[in-house]
Amino acid sequence: MRSSKFRFRWGAAALVSAGLAVSACGGATQAGNSAGNSTEVKTIAFAVNTQSAGQFVTLADNFVNFGKQIGIKVDVYNNNGSGPTAISNAQLMVAAKPDVIVDFPPVADATARVGDIFKASGIPCVAMNIPIPNCAFFNQSQERFAQLETDNFAKLMKQRGWDGTNTTVVIEQASEFGPTVNIAVTKFYEDMSKTIPGFQPTLASAITPQTTTISATGVQVDAGVTVDRSFTTFSQALQTIPAGRHIVIYAVSDDDIVGSYRALVNAHREGDAMMAGFGGDEHAIEGLRSNPAWVGDSDGFFTYWGEFLVAMAVGMKQGLTPPALTLSPMVVLTKDNVNNYFDAGSSTPKQMPPLPPESQWLIKTGVLQKFKNVSGLS
Repeated sequence: MRSSKFRFRWGAAALVSAGLAVSACGGATQAGNSAGNSTEVKTIAFAVNTQSAGQFVTLADNFVNFGKQIGIKVDVYNNNGSGPTAISNAQLMVAAKPDVIVDFPPVADATARVGDIFKASGIPCVAMNIPIPNCAFFNQSQERFAQLETDNFAKLMKQRGWDGTNTTVVIEQASEFGPTVNIAVTKFYEDMSKTIPGFQPTLASAITPQTTTISATGVQVDAGVTVDRSFTTFSQALQTIPAGRHIVIYAVSDDDIVGSYRALVNAHREGDAMMAGFGGDEHAIEGLRSNPAWVGDSDGFFTYWGEFLVAMAVGMKQGLTPPALTLSPMVVLTKDNVNNYFDAGSSTPKQMPPLPPESQWLIKTGVLQKFKNVSGLS
């Protein structure tokens, strides 16, 4: 289990205003066994997509700490949810001449320009969550999560007698992130519509970012990834769902579920809903333990991605070639299994699932073994 200094922190200490880097505490020292040659990683520049939601602040904060633990300085830039800011930060990161750049694009539309900037610099780069041309790619499998969450809900709905005749499924997207992210919820609706009796089968490809009413049994909300936006947009959508219908919600972030649950409480409908988020943050862990409505959470251990990104950076500098997609460990957390991965009363993972096959190449770097929190590695 990780020491207490790596527990989730919700302050913005690791971030500053757009375009300014934050230095990790301590100087850059040896990484792995590569000191003294060109394979050594001393600095990583990391552009986080936004600091307006807690899980992204935690992601950046943890990334700095993971680097510090093995002697790598991680400088953090805030893309501030803006394509122009992401392009400006790409130029600033290149000018800083780090050993590796890691970028979390705030919008899909900016990735082509950002990729050109990185390519021209010759600095190795890693994109996370949204692909960037010419960069390695780290993500979780949204489609895999969609099927796992469908299995989870299908079992619970059958137990309660919920089906298409009495239930509305609400999916919550973040349109600015594009299909790479939102396929999680659109594919979920497709899988649900093919699995649950009484639903009209609907392909994910038929659900566009502009879609609001999917069918008589489905609604899409553009909730973004913040509590406030989710509360507002879901509150509006909730008014269109008849009071007698049960509600199932699946969202692209845990903050969305927090906002949506507040809307349910305001409407006095929290007792007739089941919901699942995405991210496995402290709200999700607490919700699974204490909130009857929070029944699942797609956990790719998002706020711990920094340790895998550090390993990717080291591996790329060592001359290893990443596959087209490197995946995080993944599990759908439920009320039955949450304590298998998190100590009681804690939102810090005591052990993550094994690496997926797509990520086995990271073992060669020796980095993940230092953190001692991935099953099968020591």
